[in-house]
Amino acid sequence: MTKGRDYLALFVLRPAGTVGRIDLVLHVPSRFDLAKMVPADPPSPGMSMNDNELYKDYGPPHGFRPIGWTGSNLENLGPEKAFRADIAV
Repeated sequence: MTKGRDYLALFVLRPAGTVGRIDLVLHVPSRFDLAKMVPADPPSPGMSMNDNELYKDYGPPHGFRPIGWTGSNLENLGPEKAFRADIAV
């Protein structure tokens, strides 16, 4: 497997003030056991989701595992600024 980095971002086009919560979740093949979401570069608010949260709320299909990033009470999002996390493999 090739090591690499990518990102996942969500643009909130017309937020009405503070956004209460956003979860970015990706189901990756189980063989990518080291894949994880990490702070974006440039930095974005939020933190990595733990396995309890991920499996309870976003159970993956067979052969996959979830990775996730969550943020709460997010401000200043819009068409020019996304909620984002980097994906490290």
